[in-house]
Amino acid sequence: MASLTEYSHKKQMKIVFTTQSLALKGWEMIPPPFLKAMMNALNCEMETAKNMSKLGQIKQKVLEQKKARTHKISFGCVKEHSKNKIQEKKISFETKPKEMITCILVDHFPSAINDLIVKGFPLAAAKKEAYGIANLLLDPKTWSPAIIGSTHESLVQEAEFADISMETIKTDLKKIYSYLRKETVAILGYKSSYKMQYKQKKMVYNPYKRCWEWNGNWILMAPNLRLYIIKVVKDEDFCATLIQTAWRQRRDKKILKLLKGFRSLTNFLSGKGELISFITNN
Repeated sequence: MASLTEYSHKKQMKIVFTTQSLALKGWEMIPPPFLKAMMNALNCEMETAKNMSKLGQIKQKVLEQKKARTHKISFGCVKEHSKNKIQEKKISFETKPKEMITCILVDHFPSAINDLIVKGFPLAAAKKEAYGIANLLLDPKTWSPAIIGSTHESLVQEAEFADISMETIKTDLKKIYSYLRKETVAILGYKSSYKMQYKQKKMVYNPYKRCWEWNGNWILMAPNLRLYIIKVVKDEDFCATLIQTAWRQRRDKKILKLLKGFRSLTNFLSGKGELISFITNN
């Protein structure tokens, strides 16, 4: 191996770090297997450094989506007659917002797009293949720290990357849940007709045909979204509301059970009184 001064600064630092990790003396050479692994790691780091400048531009393109805004439409003024007064009244209304801001994360997580782009996928294909919150709702069993967006810390990181506050995510997901729990289609964008179905087909892989097929069952999205808001988003108000609702339902069931028992007892005693009077009279 040549002298240390003949290498670049990055390679020098890599050699020093490898030497310290292997606890080698100053006169000892790095073993060939470790030297080969060090050079491979150095080449990977250099290739990653080249792509880092491109990743910043790619991230900006991914997040270049117009935020929802309302537009006021006016139809002019009309004369309104009220008692002895005549006054002009302006007719106008505000349009619905284009899409929910959280739709970016519902469709795909930005980090998932970046991972595919690093692997060589074009931007359009990466957007199509990347997953988001809607994909996570299909199977809560797959949620783990290794999956982007399936833990609270990962979701907070994605929200910061997409420049969306957690309060906005909580509000939008609760609004979507209010649609899904009624088994109606959740409207995420009025102008773009962007919707989320309240149920999805459960697909299983057929190894003989090598494709995914519908097994005839449906996946209801409302329970999975409720679990996602509780476990991942960690909305305290939403959790408190669910706990209070469950407690009230349990209390009402107990009261109803007591009333049914009291009615049965009343009917039994009234029937017994009629029997005693019949025996006495006869």
